Amino acid sequence: MRAHYYETEYGAPANGARSIRLLECVIPAQNFGCGALPETILVQQAWVARGMAERKFYEDVNFELAYTWFGGIAYVAFDQYPLPMDALAPYAGWEAQAVEDGGDARAERIRNLISDFDRSAAACKEKAVLPRAANMDDCAYSAAWTKGGLFFFALEDKIGRAPFHEALKSILADRRGEDIALEDLVAALDAETHEPQGPFIRQWLKHPAIPEEFRARYAMTVAPAANSGTNSSKETHP
Repeated sequence: MRAHYYETEYGAPANGARSIRLLECVIPAQNFGCGALPETILVQQAWVARGMAERKFYEDVNFELAYTWFGGIAYVAFDQYPLPMDALAPYAGWEAQAVEDGGDARAERIRNLISDFDRSAAACKEKAVLPRAANMDDCAYSAAWTKGGLFFFALEDKIGRAPFHEALKSILADRRGEDIALEDLVAALDAETHEPQGPFIRQWLKHPAIPEEFRARYAMTVAPAANSGTNSSKETHP
């Protein structure tokens, strides 16, 4: 069950017995989801209309469940710099689905995201530089959002899946019921790895492009054996 996976990777959303509710999101904002609530999956009307017995409905619900961790336990500060932190829930959903699917699913997801980024960036003269302030209203949002998801996959590659998830778990534990910001991520990564991650993070966020080393890694037909294994701690992969 996806909820058990998220709990194992990122910590329990609440103490004691719990239930996860499905709540219909009546009027989602254009091009945005419906927000996040603790232990609540916000279901869009289009999903229900499509049919709740369809496989796609359960895939969407499992993906949306990530927002009850990264948005329900601790919150993204949408009035400040929501990106890249708002891409944490999508990253968690994509990563969980890749683990479930196995094989080359993780690398294939990343290749698709790189293609999405390239399409969005080519259609917009504005640069996808992060962090991105809440009041920025230009065509670069889509590219910036996709870049945020890729950034978290890149961090997983760099320090290893288990240490990266431990850092995310510590953020949720330390910031429960409060906003989470990029500074919290940097501090958690530095504490988990015992070395500064600032240079790598700046390389990703302050430059508008996707780093060529990352592109080259996922341009391969078959991804190398990953340090993404549960007990790995250092990069040699994907």
